[in-house]
Amino acid sequence: MPGYVIHLATANSVLQRLDIRDGEYKNKYLLGNIVPDLNKREEKKICHFWSDDSMRLLIRRPRLETFLGEYGNRLSEPFIFGYYSHLYLDYSFLKKYWDEYFVFYNEELEPAEGYYEIKKVYVKNKKKMYDRESFLSDELYYGDYTRMIPYMAAKCDGLPFFDETLGIKELRLEGRAAEYEKMIAGCREYINKKGKGTLDKEPGLMVFDRDIMDRLIEETADELVEIYVKEIQPYFI
Repeated sequence: MPGYVIHLATANSVLQRLDIRDGEYKNKYLLGNIVPDLNKREEKKICHFWSDDSMRLLIRRPRLETFLGEYGNRLSEPFIFGYYSHLYLDYSFLKKYWDEYFVFYNEELEPAEGYYEIKKVYVKNKKKMYDRESFLSDELYYGDYTRMIPYMAAKCDGLPFFDETLGIKELRLEGRAAEYEKMIAGCREYINKKGKGTLDKEPGLMVFDRDIMDRLIEETADELVEIYVKEIQPYFI
């Protein structure tokens, strides 16, 4: 799944395309975009709307139709639209990046899907094969998220962020408000520390490709804007 820096960059593109300037709306939308990834590991299945069957797989796709079945009538709420935007980007990321550029094999180099079955990962655009543990490490896959922060910050003219004390009641988990505020504040501090860069500097990615990632973000933002115009904007007319 994309790291929060990619979620925020996509959310920023959506807000810019829609020319939304209302601070409260922006704050709640951004909060919705990041909250699913702030949940504890054991809660990921619920907050990402994964199916029971997908839990044995490496690739776990959010069930967008299930989310819409439960919250579609509230999509006009900025937090709910932000939450949906998070899941939508997760789905697009898997479909347009993982499915296109990563190939997974078992020990015999046969196609595999199960998390523990997969032993090798071939990265098409880099033309390199990695073992699964090396691929899913801070040196490669997860490290690329960190390496992208300065570039994404420059691309968005400073990554968007919000006041962690606002909109927390949107979670309807007021008992954990302090916990979320602490995590969100830590997220902001980390991005502020890492997020200084220029568009001219190549982020030096190991398994991702900057241009492909840029295209994915822009395409996803366009699709979310279309959803907003068709499904949400009529509520405000």
